[in-house]
Formats: sequence, C-alpha cells, structure tokens
Amino acid sequence: SSSSSSSSKSKTRKRKRTRKHKDKSISTDKSSSNKAILSFQQAILTTFQSATSKDQDSWAVENVAAGVLDTSTSASEFLSWSAVQNGYCSFVLHEDSDEAISNFIDKHDRHPSLPLSTVNESQKQQIADTISIATPYWFFVGRNNSPRGMKGRNEHTDDIEHNGGTFHYQVAGSKTWIIRPTEELRDMCDEIDIALKDRYVHTVEEGDIFVINTRLWWHQTEIPAFAGNKKDGRSRCRNLSISYARDIWLDGKQPPEGQKMHMSSKDGSWATAFIPRGTVLLTDADPPISRTYERADANCELVVVGEKNGEEGEEQLALVPLRDIKEGEFFIILETTEKTIQKEGKC
Repeated sequence: SSSSSSSSKSKTRKRKRTRKHKDKSISTDKSSSNKAILSFQQAILTTFQSATSKDQDSWAVENVAAGVLDTSTSASEFLSWSAVQNGYCSFVLHEDSDEAISNFIDKHDRHPSLPLSTVNESQKQQIADTISIATPYWFFVGRNNSPRGMKGRNEHTDDIEHNGGTFHYQVAGSKTWIIRPTEELRDMCDEIDIALKDRYVHTVEEGDIFVINTRLWWHQTEIPAFAGNKKDGRSRCRNLSISYARDIWLDGKQPPEGQKMHMSSKDGSWATAFIPRGTVLLTDADPPISRTYERADANCELVVVGEKNGEEGEEQLALVPLRDIKEGEFFIILETTEKTIQKEGKC
C-alpha cells in the first residue's frame, strides 16, 4: 500500500512537471510570436518613413468616426514599438522612386504573388500567365484592446477600373469583412443564374488571403473584440491586426505604370445608387468630396441653387453630375478657378 501510494505521488509529480513544461513552451511560443508581430509592425514603420512624401501623405485614420483616434495621429505614434492605443490606420505605397517597395519586397513580403491551387503544373502556369499584380501596396494596421469590435471606415466601394480587384494578405491577427453585392454585381450574376445573399460576413485569420473586387462589393471591415486574458493588458500586440492589399489584373491585361496607377486611402463621398447626369443633389457648405483641376477627371460640379430655407444669406449648394455616375463611384468636383481656365487654354 505504501509502495502504491509512493508510486502514485511520483506519477502526479511527473504529470505536474510535464504540464508545467508544456505551459512554459506555450508561453515561449506566444512570446516569440509577439516579437515577430512587433518586428513586422516596426518594418512597416521603417517602410513608411522611407517612402516618398506623396506616399506618406496617404496616411489615414480609418476609424476616425468612432472617435478612437483623431486625424492628427501620425504613423510614428501609431506604429512605434511602444504604441498601445487602439485604432485602425492605413497608407499606400504607389511608386518605388525611394525604393521603399523594393526594400519591403526583399526583406518582408511574404506573398509577392497569388498562391494557385490547380490540377497540374501546366495548368498552374497557364493561369499564372493571365494574372498581373500591380506595384502599389496598401497597408492596414489595427489595434483593438477593447471588449467590443472596432469598425473601420463606413461601408463603401473602391473606385477601381480593372476587372480583377485586390488580394488581401492577413499578416497578423484577424479581421472581419462585412460585404454585400452592388446592383451592378447582382445584374451580372442574374445573367448567369447565380443567386446572391443580401450580406456576407467572413473573418480572415493570420496567413489567410482574401480576394475581392472592391468595386463590385460594398464592404466594411472590423477588428474583432479582444477576448483574451486580462493579464495580457500590457501586451502591445494582444489584438493587433496587420494586412496588406495589392491590385490584381486578369485575362492577361497589364496594370498601368507610374502615375497612371492610382489607389487612394483618403475619405470621400460616393454614390449609393446610379445617378443620371444633371441630377441636382443638395449638399452642405463644405462636403467631404475629392476635387480636381482636370475637367477630364471630374464627374460633378458644385453650384449655388439659392438660399437655405429660413436662413437668410446662407447659400444652398448642390452637386450636379457632369455625366452619369455609377453606384459606388466617388464624387469628384471640378474646381472652377483660374488654374482650370489656364489648363483648358482659354487665356
């Protein structure tokens, strides 16, 4: 009996030692993972700091409406090794004149191309030959240490003209996509008898690649709520989400080079339905709408249509489309100044 008891205690101690060893191993793996995530965050900051001033100007706070961060929050503040504040930010690398893109690809890019799953190598190569990936990189970094999900910018579509869309690589953490089809996409699917739901929700995890045509899908993303141990409260990456996106072109078409390629992370206003040319849309005095001096790039103009009701001396402004505007297309106002007149050769 004594021997049996001694043997039982010995086994218990061994189990405890084994469990303790396993817990330590899990802790070490988590620590290594956290360091890798923070190192990648630091690499993104270094990449941003080496980019052109034009690309640095693309830095944007995605969730400014939520009041978590304000628009003055800089990349250095949000991406630093010691940063802990919640927020959701992005920026775009358009071109490589300062070698910011080249250096990122050489040292940190984990998916310079799309992984293809096919029957054989011949088919894989045939498909690969029809896919082209544009130069720009769009980076997204979110940090959410709260018990509630943190949404990015409001539901929107992207103003892209090509047929492929984008692929989003989830480097760290997770992100939830809430998407719904545009009327254009519904019409396309109706023609080939594909039924679409009103709404889809999908969460991507670390290592996932999400491919979507963001012109044809209304979309919004959310960084999930933190559901970990409260003791992790001081961890700088306990709920950090990092991803990057790149445009893809299909059917053997090639993306334009240099300044012809455009991706934007700035806020604006867009059409939620098809709007015919000449429609009068009442608006506030200073609408958050992109502006251009190039008539060919503009799709609407801002005009005065009278006085506001009950507000003497207050002008009522309206947007008037210069051409038909598609659902999801951003409004771009033509700035009618002396600069515009000079560009058109009228003086």
